[in-house]
Amino acid sequence: MSAVLKTITFSLETSSIEKAIASLQKFQEEFDEKKLELIESLTSEGEQIAKDEVVSVGAVYTSGLLSSVNSEMDKKDRCGYVRAGEGLDYAPYVEYGTGVVGASSSHPGIADGESVPPVMSYTTEAGETHVYTGYDSQGHGAKGWTYRARDEKFYWTAGYKARPFMYNTMRKLEAIAPDKAKEILTKGYSD
Repeated sequence: MSAVLKTITFSLETSSIEKAIASLQKFQEEFDEKKLELIESLTSEGEQIAKDEVVSVGAVYTSGLLSSVNSEMDKKDRCGYVRAGEGLDYAPYVEYGTGVVGASSSHPGIADGESVPPVMSYTTEAGETHVYTGYDSQGHGAKGWTYRARDEKFYWTAGYKARPFMYNTMRKLEAIAPDKAKEILTKGYSD
């Protein structure tokens, strides 16, 4: 960041140095508060971006995924989290895709040459833990598979393309973070 946040001038007299030290300590406190404000702001914006992304990638069927998007601020550790899909078994499949269709749609966050997303686990609302290991872990191939949907009807699929709503959220947050940091970290310090 190229902006000057605060200038503290002092002479070599003891009282001037003490005043400069006190001013520096006050600045540090204010700067720490502003860093927390920045994290809170980006976390809140990240939640809204993720919700917008769920809608824009067309992953709104029952609104379960959309309503699962939330953010959380850990002030003690100074971390913000944007989460989606907690308790939903299908959230990783939306993000990375499934089957041969998903494998050919290529999630932008997977490095060149990799054919499957990272292994991840998730827990359903019933408390069952599952591990998502890739696009076609059951080996269905182009023949696809039939599944029973929530409407109790059976459907055939060869998978679905990746709809990287969380990856897109991360990229959008990365793009706005520098300007947001400049806006928040450089405003109004006391004298």
